[in-house]
Amino acid sequence: MVGINTAIIAAAQGIGFAIPSSTAGWVLSRLMTKGRVVRSFLGIAGVPRPLSRRTVRALNLSTEQAVVLLEVAPGGPAHQAGLQAGDLLIRMNDRDVATMDDIYRFLTEWPAGQPVKVTILRLGQQLDLAVRPSEAT
Repeated sequence: MVGINTAIIAAAQGIGFAIPSSTAGWVLSRLMTKGRVVRSFLGIAGVPRPLSRRTVRALNLSTEQAVVLLEVAPGGPAHQAGLQAGDLLIRMNDRDVATMDDIYRFLTEWPAGQPVKVTILRLGQQLDLAVRPSEAT
């Protein structure tokens, strides 16, 4: 199985949207063991972005991809910790993150209210910040 269809555009032939089978399997296991999927919440929106080889080498990074923050919700946990739109999120508790899915999976395992160390790149500088996620509602 490749994925599970979630939506199809009726007026357009062959255009549909699907959840990857790996995500569906992961969610199913959570539903079966806990009855629901509980995630901690940071209050961010972002997209994957490749890092330049120069940056990876200069900062001795273990990843070549980051998540650029497009939005940081005012008053949310990430905003309170000092994250800003434009920051490049590269690690959470020393675990590389390359996509929003990586962040969501991490937050599902991480208890709300417990500080998590996030490593970001801002203006060419590597910074570690502590963020206290809240429970997503």
